[in-house]
Amino acid sequence: MEEKIIEKILAHMFLGEDKVDSKLVKNLSEQSYNNLLLAIIPNLKNIPKSKTASGDEGRVYFLDEDFVVKRYVGSYLSRYNPVDRFGVYAFDKYCSEMKEFWEKGLSVNRYYANVTINQGSDSGLYILQERAKGKTLFEENTLEKTFSLLKDFCTKEEFNLALKERKGELYETIVRIFLDNFYETDKALGNVSDSVLENLILSDQDLLNDSRFAYPDIKSDNIIFDGKRYTIIDTAFLSNAHTHSSDEEEYNKIMVMRDMISLFKDNLFAYNFIDTNKALDAKKLKLSDFEMENKLITAKAVKRYVAAVNDLVSPIFRETRVYDIDACKQMLSPVVSKEDLNDILNQLQRG
Repeated sequence: MEEKIIEKILAHMFLGEDKVDSKLVKNLSEQSYNNLLLAIIPNLKNIPKSKTASGDEGRVYFLDEDFVVKRYVGSYLSRYNPVDRFGVYAFDKYCSEMKEFWEKGLSVNRYYANVTINQGSDSGLYILQERAKGKTLFEENTLEKTFSLLKDFCTKEEFNLALKERKGELYETIVRIFLDNFYETDKALGNVSDSVLENLILSDQDLLNDSRFAYPDIKSDNIIFDGKRYTIIDTAFLSNAHTHSSDEEEYNKIMVMRDMISLFKDNLFAYNFIDTNKALDAKKLKLSDFEMENKLITAKAVKRYVAAVNDLVSPIFRETRVYDIDACKQMLSPVVSKEDLNDILNQLQRG
């Protein structure tokens, strides 16, 4: 039965056939997930570049609505192959940790299977992961990335022409939707349920304190948000085990606070756009109203997140470590008013 399900999953991924019921997909045996990953690997070369993303560690392949594969590859700066570069033992431990974190209910995506291939053109370390639902925070952070929000307004050709000419009614519509998307994202971030916010905060803390081969890299690119829930993705893979200390756990509380504040810093893209486009009809587009209202709703959300971190984690900002407060200030000062900035900084517990 499970062999047929795997065949149908592969046919959907690579032949465009009907999607398999997600319930069946999520309830396969561990061996079936391993078999699925082994069957996927030779086909990765056929995935269009538009459905992949690259980083220093390797490449991610977006296969369908349910699965992604991450392939760790060798560095162009290194003569080592990917297996030697990262290490099989550390890789297995990293994947086991991430599976355990998901099973504990942390805000991470599920790791289904991992495979090491030592030689040949497919040489690498591979992980079959759950594809988290939603988008990365502030994903449409430039006008060029907003077309998905405007499909009902124009064709791609009309969209590109409007961006090229930088004027006209369609261009103004693009700008308005681009800015509105920041506001709606901030509003949604501020309205998440208490349980979702608490789980994000505690997940970040648990990853920082308990992982030996994984490290959370909390930033907008590594948080998937579907309007209601968060998923932390792309935790860093440490090829050498990390040993924790009690001092580090105290400092990790500060890092949790900084991580939660960092979720909002990409609002800067909106204000930078306004500052560098002085030719826009500011009055018609109500740019002053947008900036004032967006900063207000951002500040309201940040204050809630800071209060939640204080309640759940109780970080103490030491006067001897001015840098930690300055880091928070640098992220916040461009995206909230001066008054709200001072209010938020005063929320930080000092010691």
